[in-house]
Amino acid sequence: MMWQTLCWVLLPSLAFGAIDRKRIVSEHNIVRTTLINNETTPLQVGNGNFAFSVDTTGMQTYLPFNTMSRWAWHNDTEPEGEPIDAYNGVPKETHGRNVSYDIPDPNLPEVSQWLIGNPNRINLGRIGLRYNGDTLNASMISETHQKLDLWEGAITSTFKINGVKVKVITQGDFEADAVAFNIESKLIKTGNLTVEFDFPYPPLHTTKYKNEIFVGVYNFPANHTTEASSGVRKNIAHIYHNLGTKYYVNICWPEQQPLQLKRLQPPGSTQRTAHRYILSSTVGKTISFTADFSPSKKLPDLPSLTKKRNSAGWRDYWQNGGFVDLTESTNPNATELQRRIITSQYHVRVNSAAEGESPQESGLMNNGWYGKFHMEMVVWHNAHWVSWGRDQYFHNIFPALYEKLLPTSLARAKQMGWEGARWPKMTETITGRSSPGGINAYLMWQQPHAMYMAMLAYKSKPTRSTLRRWDPILEATADYMASYAWLNETSGKYDLGPPAIGVTENTPPDLTLNLAYDIAYWRYGLDVARDWKKKLGLPVPKHWTTVAKNLATPPQINGLYTVYDGLNATWWDDPALNRDPRSLIMLQGILPDTPAVNKEVARRTADKVWEVWTDQNIRGWGRPVLAINSARIGNPERAIYHLTAYDYWKFDDAGFAIRGGDGNTPPPFMPGNAGLLLAVAYMAEGWDGSKGPIIRIGPNEIHIEDSQYFDTIFGFRPLNKEALTAKEFGINHALFGVEDYKTYTKKRAAFGDAFSRSKLFKIQDQINNDIENGCAWVEEQSKNGGPVDLAFLFRAVPAEIITRYLFGQEYGFLKDVQTTKNLYDKRLDRLFGLAHLGRFIPKEIPLFASLFRQLGMRAMGLNDPGSAFLDYFMATGAKAGSNQHTVFDDFLDSSLPQSEKEKGPLTQQAVAIWSGGWDTVGFALTMGTYQLLQNPEIMERLYNELKETWRDPNEAPDIAVLDKLPYLTAVLKETFRHSPGALCRISRVNPRQPEQYGDWEIPPGTIISMSIPDVLSDQSIWGSDAAVFRPERWLERADLDRYLVTFSKGTRICPGIELAWIEIRLIIASLFRKYHMSIAPEAGITDDDILPFYDGFTPAVKNWISRLPVEVKPRD
Repeated sequence: MMWQTLCWVLLPSLAFGAIDRKRIVSEHNIVRTTLINNETTPLQVGNGNFAFSVDTTGMQTYLPFNTMSRWAWHNDTEPEGEPIDAYNGVPKETHGRNVSYDIPDPNLPEVSQWLIGNPNRINLGRIGLRYNGDTLNASMISETHQKLDLWEGAITSTFKINGVKVKVITQGDFEADAVAFNIESKLIKTGNLTVEFDFPYPPLHTTKYKNEIFVGVYNFPANHTTEASSGVRKNIAHIYHNLGTKYYVNICWPEQQPLQLKRLQPPGSTQRTAHRYILSSTVGKTISFTADFSPSKKLPDLPSLTKKRNSAGWRDYWQNGGFVDLTESTNPNATELQRRIITSQYHVRVNSAAEGESPQESGLMNNGWYGKFHMEMVVWHNAHWVSWGRDQYFHNIFPALYEKLLPTSLARAKQMGWEGARWPKMTETITGRSSPGGINAYLMWQQPHAMYMAMLAYKSKPTRSTLRRWDPILEATADYMASYAWLNETSGKYDLGPPAIGVTENTPPDLTLNLAYDIAYWRYGLDVARDWKKKLGLPVPKHWTTVAKNLATPPQINGLYTVYDGLNATWWDDPALNRDPRSLIMLQGILPDTPAVNKEVARRTADKVWEVWTDQNIRGWGRPVLAINSARIGNPERAIYHLTAYDYWKFDDAGFAIRGGDGNTPPPFMPGNAGLLLAVAYMAEGWDGSKGPIIRIGPNEIHIEDSQYFDTIFGFRPLNKEALTAKEFGINHALFGVEDYKTYTKKRAAFGDAFSRSKLFKIQDQINNDIENGCAWVEEQSKNGGPVDLAFLFRAVPAEIITRYLFGQEYGFLKDVQTTKNLYDKRLDRLFGLAHLGRFIPKEIPLFASLFRQLGMRAMGLNDPGSAFLDYFMATGAKAGSNQHTVFDDFLDSSLPQSEKEKGPLTQQAVAIWSGGWDTVGFALTMGTYQLLQNPEIMERLYNELKETWRDPNEAPDIAVLDKLPYLTAVLKETFRHSPGALCRISRVNPRQPEQYGDWEIPPGTIISMSIPDVLSDQSIWGSDAAVFRPERWLERADLDRYLVTFSKGTRICPGIELAWIEIRLIIASLFRKYHMSIAPEAGITDDDILPFYDGFTPAVKNWISRLPVEVKPRD
């Protein structure tokens, strides 16, 4: 039952009533009622770039926890007598030549250790409470209560000092490396309670491995300097700290609550407290301030603004992205799993969301490996961001991380005699060095991570810009991987290693050949790189293909995969290997499908691992990978077991994962938290290839994901529309809202040939005139060099065309800016989203119908939404000598019953056809133009074709001529493919006969739904570059028109499809023939302004407001 519950992930935020997120998050607020000690993980506030860890006081009072940031690093003094540049690695014979590996040099032990330990992450400073002239001692504190409000990102700590109550509220800042405090107590007014700042100095990191719970010491006051200064306003002060690394603490407090900052010891003091500062107040019982840590002196924000920004940031974080609700599960383990899921989401946001940097194992709480991160762990730290729909945090890290490390990685590979880029193991982004180490030098599975992360980036943003930005990284990685593999003359295959070390770091380097996981991952990585080039239309380097197709296969013994080549069947009984054989389950776990892995062998191997890898030996991120593997091999019960093995997989009271095992590694272990989130996402949402073609999504509804079946259900067949879809907008008299097939065909016939191509050709001059007015508007708006918002133009011109064609009325949408913006800014886009909720709360459909009708008609400029259209239309039609024949003249002359021609039904028809006439066209024009502007080579090819045929841009274009232009047609088809007319599923029902799908018979009356976006992005049809805007595909293949289902197909295809084709052909041709355009860089346009975000019926952007500001220059 828990497995089924886990599979319900929150619908996109449009369905905001589905799960009470705030209630569930708040139920797992972290509460502590006793004094913590130095073996307890502190609570934190922060933003991913910066974190402040607190003891029971909500500050760093009796426990000197850390204040850490992504930019704060330090180098120890270099060892004497051993120059750093003397280190060049240690040579080792590798397949006939010497290769220098980054392992400690026994001839340079101090330099080797210095390179391991430097640079190291520093503690920016301690902020705590001071009582009666000294640091507050834990023995004076009683009656403690501390709560971390996860929804607000605030820690409230209450306690008593010698019987007097103190309350401290601690908050971070989502936009700055800052922390804000609000401290209340009677002890402040008497001067007994103050705040102290103190600044430690990093010790020399001379030991081989060191965990620093408290980073920095206070024993070297002469090694660094601090200095306080006043700010430009009386409520601002600064403390400058120079320890080689230079930075400021910028302090700000409310003017009405004045504070005073003073130094405890004179400059030059050798006391431990030489760099301690006191912040005090004697005018009230409150101390409120912000401490902003920065490399530069700056004006910090008031604590009230920091609090407001922090609260808003956390609310937005929780309200967006995926959500799992286990509250209805009857499984006794559900509550603890829910707690771990919620708290993990908080902790990764605080510790693992730095810009351009992956977190260290312990995040921003303490130092494990000197503050450095491990490249082999970037998947476990960061993949969950995309899986949970919080893609922006992923994109903040990648590909910037790889771009920073690329120069040194290229140099590393070259120095070792290989091509491309060899990514480091343990590193940081300051130097990009690979820290020397016996494991670090030989571990290899981090190399294909670049391909894995690139695919996540492409899944999130499947654009040509994504392909371009990642291409240098993948090319360098693939070059290295192909050159690293060596041709075994005996087998004729390409081998990996030795020397090499496997995933679990327990294989002998000199004997380790063809690690099963590394071989399979190598194949996956090279295949991704090859396909990446194809997506870009670039040639694939031949040696990539040669190596990929001729790699050795993952070794097997007795029908089971084995860790590396050369072992025999007894290895399963060898504790040195069977205590942690996780690399084998990763073959059918975190690794996507690849030809290198036989799924049945992988399944049998996973079952064998289940037998030998006992609970007490599973540590670190072992549970998440076991859960993922279990889900992928079809064993959900085992997957749930691993996620809920609480007796072995420990999370502390704050929700931090504990690494466990024999490493004596203090918490937190952030890959455990992030790995849990990734595993839950696999189980709740699935993975590529996890879903079959038929999915039951309701008691009487199935969804079929098979593009080949679209013609069957949405072809020219007498099928009904599903009832709720038909009634969704409350316009059941309109064509759009008709449920019954026979009724629909009668109403469709009433419009005659109004939307036929031949009839539309007759109004080309009128359409050209409206487009020419649009071009004149563009030139007027751009004459002073300012940007022109094409999103506005793309609604105004189609709205003018459809208004005249339907009603015989010229409105002037280009001139009436506010009315036009109402079409797509805050009104109808929002309305479409609200109307879609009618599927879930059908009783409210009449309300949505009323809103739809009123807002739609008001947007047309008609005062009375119930009768103004008919009043105007009938009055115009009755005028003597009127020759303006409209669509609705045909409708009124039809044989439909008079009841369908009354004011109410006719108004519904008008609203539906009119709104569809400008909205879908406007969206497609915006999407197509955005794609063209991002692809200059496509834009230029289009311009050259237009210029060749349409020589004088001052002359009106001829639609008959433009119809014959192959590249323009390809651009338009690709535009429509990227512009689905409906984002949500669409449905049909056969009320009388069963339907057949393959071997399945679907009973009469069953709702059968499919998705237009699914067909338009189906890689089995469009190729692996389906998400890329590439018009050339339409010139390469003649069979694709069948799958261009933007406006559906068959009987109920959009009646205005021909008008849409004509409008878009003429508008695109006119703009790109006449003007050179580029996206205005200062406008800050992102995909959120253009791409569909909400899973409603019609496309709506994330911010509800489409924007496309461009800079425009005449072509000729």
